[in-house]
Amino acid sequence: MVGVCGLVLAFCVAVSTADEAAFVSKAPLAELHHTHGCSRASPRMQAEMSQSLPFLRRPSGDAFKQGWAGDVGFDPLYFSEVFDLRTMKVLRESEIKHGRVAMLAVVGFILQQFIHFPGFPSEPDQVKAFYKVPPASIGFLIAASGIAEWYLHKGNLDTNTWFTGDDADREPGALGFDPLKMAKGGTGSDDLKLKEIKNGRLAMCAIGGLIHRSFVTGEPLFPNLLGTPSA
Repeated sequence: MVGVCGLVLAFCVAVSTADEAAFVSKAPLAELHHTHGCSRASPRMQAEMSQSLPFLRRPSGDAFKQGWAGDVGFDPLYFSEVFDLRTMKVLRESEIKHGRVAMLAVVGFILQQFIHFPGFPSEPDQVKAFYKVPPASIGFLIAASGIAEWYLHKGNLDTNTWFTGDDADREPGALGFDPLKMAKGGTGSDDLKLKEIKNGRLAMCAIGGLIHRSFVTGEPLFPNLLGTPSA
């Protein structure tokens, strides 16, 4: 055993004191390129890499040249290089809208266990509660959503005509809804836009996780609070 340890120790000392030339060539980088027939970097190395996916190149579509809040080069399927800028604006606006709805949904999902509208059945399980809502109420929510969309887009629900004509220069997600006058421009406004898109993306993931968690466990989100024991 002592002999083996001695051999290992001797090997470690030899490696640590060996001349670096035994492992790394000291030839200039240019000579190495010349030796291997590489006079310049490969196109993949020259391309700018995505900030969100460093192992993929950054998409070169026009959508990633607009300076939109939250742009980190995330487009692994390179849709931005297939669709034109107008279509990408529609997709961008859809992302922002879904993020806004998801943020409201997460808050509603949590509060539903403890707060109920008068006249509606009390059900602590968020998923089961959906199936106990009267059909007329579901229909009202769908109709209200359609009316809001119609109003915000000034009666134009044809996405093929969005961001054309007088609407061409509109920023995706800017629908004129700002009752508290928070979007005053400048760096403060840009910071709010960044926070909105980041929280919206997180909320879309969160609401999916919350719903599927209830599917799997069959329990309310907080099964032991306010007299709602686990099934």
